[in-house]
Amino acid sequence: YDYSAQGFLGLISKSKFPEINILLKKKSLLKIKNQIDNDQKYYVPASLVVFENGSKNHFRAKIRKKGDRELHYESFESMSFRINLKGDSRFRYLEKFSLQKPIIRNYSWEYLIAKVMKNEKILTLNQGPVFLSLNGKKRGLYSYEEIPSKSTIESQNRKSGPIFSI
Repeated sequence: YDYSAQGFLGLISKSKFPEINILLKKKSLLKIKNQIDNDQKYYVPASLVVFENGSKNHFRAKIRKKGDRELHYESFESMSFRINLKGDSRFRYLEKFSLQKPIIRNYSWEYLIAKVMKNEKILTLNQGPVFLSLNGKKRGLYSYEEIPSKSTIESQNRKSGPIFSI
C-alpha cells in the first residue's frame, strides 16, 4: 500500500466531510455571545445549511452554548454548540447533536474508538468531522456528536432502556 501517494492525494483533493453553516440573526448572535459572559445556557433560533455529497440541505434549528468545561467556550471563535433540529428533517439521522473542536474529543482517537466499538456491536454515539461556518465565516474543522436519546438505542437495533453516562 503506497502511503505517500495516498497522503499526496489527500493534500490536493477536496475533503468529503460535510460543511455546516450556522445562520444566526444579529439578536440571536448577541445572545449566544452573552451566554459565555454570563455562564448561562438557553436556546436561540437558527438555520443550518449543510453541504454534503454535492447537495445542499436547509434545516430549522435552535442552538445554545455547549459544555460545562471552560474549554468549550473560552472564546466565541472556538466555542462549542448544542443543536436541536426542528421538524422532521435530520442531519445524518440526528435530531440533537453537538459541535465542538476536535481537541475536546481527543482528535482522531475518539473516531477510532467509536469505529471499533461499532464493529464490535457495542452501543456508541454517531460522530464525525465537519467543517463549520457561522454566518459564512469559516471556523474550521469541528466534530459532531449525537446526543444520547431513545433514537440512539433504536438506530443500533437495541431494546429501549435507561441511558447512563459517566
